[in-house]
Amino acid sequence: MRPRPEIAIGELSRRTQCNIETIRYYERIGLLPQPRRHGGRFRRYGDDDIARLRFIRRARQLGFTLDEVRALLRLSAADGEAVRVEARSIAAAHIEDIRAKIADLQAMEHVLNDAICECDAGERPRCPLIEVLSDGSLPSEPGIGTRNPLRSQQPIVSSDALPPSLEAGSVIRALAPGEFLFEQGDRATAIYKVESGRLRLIRRTVDDHLVVLHTARRGEFFAEASLFAEVYHCDAIAASQSRVRIYPKAKVMDALRTDPLLTEALMARLAHQLQELRARMELRNVRSARERVLQYLRLRTGSNDRSIAIEGRLQDIAAEIGMTREALYRALARLEAEGSITRTETTIVLKKSDDA
Repeated sequence: MRPRPEIAIGELSRRTQCNIETIRYYERIGLLPQPRRHGGRFRRYGDDDIARLRFIRRARQLGFTLDEVRALLRLSAADGEAVRVEARSIAAAHIEDIRAKIADLQAMEHVLNDAICECDAGERPRCPLIEVLSDGSLPSEPGIGTRNPLRSQQPIVSSDALPPSLEAGSVIRALAPGEFLFEQGDRATAIYKVESGRLRLIRRTVDDHLVVLHTARRGEFFAEASLFAEVYHCDAIAASQSRVRIYPKAKVMDALRTDPLLTEALMARLAHQLQELRARMELRNVRSARERVLQYLRLRTGSNDRSIAIEGRLQDIAAEIGMTREALYRALARLEAEGSITRTETTIVLKKSDDA
């Protein structure tokens, strides 16, 4: 059978109903193979490219993430029982996310219906719908959360460890909520300490998703790794009205060369950050939502203290451990119903009977 002639990217876009820039993006991240070039210049695509792009687009329409699509593409090229088991596992996890979104939409519907009913009743001086939208306790945008909302961290590199000359060479900068201290890719010129307020460290991925790496609070140093980098690898954004002390990189490096105790403190700080990152990666590999949340809570308590103070919003925890906030709410409700935890607005307590 004679093969069909290859087509240009515009025709591929028309046949698959996929934007040209999206096609190019899929090529850059490896979901689509690099196309052949006609005369060394123009992209050319065949039947296999059309089929693969339709597969990707359909999977994205069903809500699968790019990583899940990548896994499904890999499975589509194989066969056997192991393939079916893995595909079923991916689909089952995705169904859980879908159900979580449905639950969230239903909760939103109830909130809005209640507000509309109160508006119709006319018994309150201010519009209830406006009050609902103005309520700061409602969930914020998904995916934005603190690095460790359950437990405040004491700085390993304390200001007492810094030599007076370094403190004298520092300056204070005031930041309004939402103001950038630095952006990903900016030249690394300093490390910082939060004098008041909170700073979020956020990394933007290649597909424009936001990942919260950490939230620095009063008295805490951050961006220490920039001492050994040419540029900052994330954004630093004020989460509230904040004041930040800035220590120039050159002065800090000079102090490290002459002060062994300061060098040791910095090494301990970086080692602590690495341990936290490894623990976070391990948590994200736990498939069960219940077990992931339970393990997170165990990690945030000591051997004796079973109580955890909730400093941030619950959706901040969800962002940290890689879950939707709805899946987190359901997991907490299940743990509470089975007696593994008790909750108040500000505290979660692990029951001793849960010891394994």
